[in-house]
Amino acid sequence: MLQVGACGKRFFRKWLFTLYFSPLCIKGNIMNIISVAHAAEGAPAPGGDMSMLIILVVCMVAVYFFVMRPNNKKRKEMQNLLDGLAVGDEVLTNGGIAGKVVKLPENKEYVMVGVGKDVVLQMRRNYIVAVLPKGTLESI
Repeated sequence: MLQVGACGKRFFRKWLFTLYFSPLCIKGNIMNIISVAHAAEGAPAPGGDMSMLIILVVCMVAVYFFVMRPNNKKRKEMQNLLDGLAVGDEVLTNGGIAGKVVKLPENKEYVMVGVGKDVVLQMRRNYIVAVLPKGTLESI
């Protein structure tokens, strides 16, 4: 077994004490540095809040032009397509059913679509996604 003298024991105790308490000392110094940095900072730079407001407004304008405006345009086109439906138009539904408009009821919510001989489907107008060119159903 290794014999350690009095000098070695003192060194070991000092090293252990430093190892145990040094994180607390470092933490205290870091906290002091941070608090000094906050105190030296003083008042915020002028116009700091204004730049944040400008960025927010630019983002809102971008969302309007890239998301909302094209969506409104597409919705208006679809509404014009549905308002322009007439008896005899060949239509395509969002389920992939192609047929010819047989009757337009007065409630303007439903439409009667003929898909074959003596087969007529009643469906909502908003399920129609396209009006096909005349003669498309005969070529299929």
